[in-house]
Order: sequence, then structure tokens, then C-alpha cells
Amino acid sequence: MSKRPAATASFQFPFEGRPKPLQRTGLFLLNAEVYLKLAGMSPQAAFAGEGLSALYRRLKRLQGRTVRPSIMLKIFTELFQRLNPPFRGDFDKALAGDAVALARIGRMGGFESALLGFGVQPEERKRRHWYLVVMERAGSRTIALSKPAGTGNV
Repeated sequence: MSKRPAATASFQFPFEGRPKPLQRTGLFLLNAEVYLKLAGMSPQAAFAGEGLSALYRRLKRLQGRTVRPSIMLKIFTELFQRLNPPFRGDFDKALAGDAVALARIGRMGGFESALLGFGVQPEERKRRHWYLVVMERAGSRTIALSKPAGTGNV
């Protein structure tokens, strides 16, 4: 006699520790940190490898909170001094008041900044890269509009 299938599907939580909702960066796109964890890579270990453990802990504490721009500016300045990402020039121009550079930085999500950080320029991106960038852009705006005011921007 065969076993009758369950009426509802049950999925195991893919990470160690207490289950919590998976963070999303768009309606149908998981946060880049979730993908790293699924691939067995630790964002915390990556920061530690660069000597940035304290900065990682600070970012985790601020996650999901509304943060003053001056605090985020200090964090990104410290991060960029250590890592010097390819889009550092845009960041510096935005700080100097360049509206075009500020708009470019403001549009950039986690996936796009990661791709640029790994040296994958827009003209070199493959379809899978553009999928992540476009889905993040479209979904993040929708999620931001659906959140109650004051629930966080990190």
C-alpha cells in the first residue's frame, strides 16, 4: 500500500538557527546575502577576511532601521577606503554634489553594486546578471512603496 501524499507541502528552512523570514530585495528576488548563504558563503566571513568585522556588525545592527544619512555616509566612507570599489568615483562625485552621480548611486541595488565590485561592467553582463539587476530595481521600488512610513531604509 502506498503512502498518501500530504495535503500541504512542507519545506525545511535552509539555514542553521531559528527560522525567520528570508530577506527580499524585490517582490520575487531574495536578498544577495540569502543567495550567498545558500551557496555556502558567509558574508560575515568575507568582511572578517578584509578586517571589517566591526563594520559588518554595525551594518547588521542597523539593518531594517531608519538611519540618518550622516551615519550611513560614515560607514560607506570607511568601507570604500578599505575596499575601493570600481564605483568609488561615482560615490565621491555624489558626495561633492553631482546630481547625475547621486542618481546613479541611488539606483544601484545590492546585486548591481556586487557585480560592479566583482568587475562585471554593464557591457559585459550576461542575461542572468541583467535579470538580477532589473528584478531588483523593479521589486525594490514596489516593496518600498508598500512599507509603512518609518519602518526602515537599510
